Amino acid sequence: MSRPKESQLYRELIDSRFRFIERGTREINEIYDSVKREYSDLCDDEYKCDHYKSAGLNQPECKHVVRNALQHCKNDDIAFSVNMGYWIFSYFRNNHFLVLVQNS
Repeated sequence: MSRPKESQLYRELIDSRFRFIERGTREINEIYDSVKREYSDLCDDEYKCDHYKSAGLNQPECKHVVRNALQHCKNDDIAFSVNMGYWIFSYFRNNHFLVLVQNS
């Protein structure tokens, strides 16, 4: 269960639309690091995620919050999951997100 700190982190990520992340393809650990730099006061590595604890993983709740916020942003064409652990962030111009298209 999230504490107020994690709920605030989620709201901040949604409100910021991840604009502090460099545009293009980013690996999930790079995203975690960027979030931690931007919102260090809201990221607590000592507070572990109950959801993944039952699966034997011992990850901070803030990482779960980041993944949930990324999923939310998929609906707004801000970020796209392209491979396991990789995300593409859309470019932002004139208050609009430009969708990136990758040719195979």
